[in-house]
Amino acid sequence: MYTLKEWLKLTIGNEPYEGWDGKMFCSENDLAMTQKTNITQGFAACYIFTLVTCGWLRMRYNDRELMIQKDDLYIYSPGLAVTILDGSADYQSVCLMVDESTSLESPAVRDMVSLAYMPIAQLSTPTVRLQSEQAHTFEARMREMIG
Repeated sequence: MYTLKEWLKLTIGNEPYEGWDGKMFCSENDLAMTQKTNITQGFAACYIFTLVTCGWLRMRYNDRELMIQKDDLYIYSPGLAVTILDGSADYQSVCLMVDESTSLESPAVRDMVSLAYMPIAQLSTPTVRLQSEQAHTFEARMREMIG
């Protein structure tokens, strides 16, 4: 599996910026970028928290079809094979990517991963439907990271 740094080089062609440590990265994505990154997604050794901000995306997850839409938070686990089937032309999301080793080394990230997984551990899909105000707050924090 690829580290976050290696995976981003494969999918976007370079590192996000000079001197980047490869631990965390946050970005805005549209349907084309999401489809492009999905080519190697099953080989990414990172957690990806995707908040859908507009439109919808349909994917195959664990041999089941899954649809995520505005205000859904989707959590990708390292090594999981996911196939993007299609999405709306207006699909937009904000993604926080955390290298797997960083999640083990950093107590703050480890807690975030644990808290995010706790409510969905019993569910068959890795998504949480956020209330609109929760989604806006989460989106604002992710955009701060981008900045």
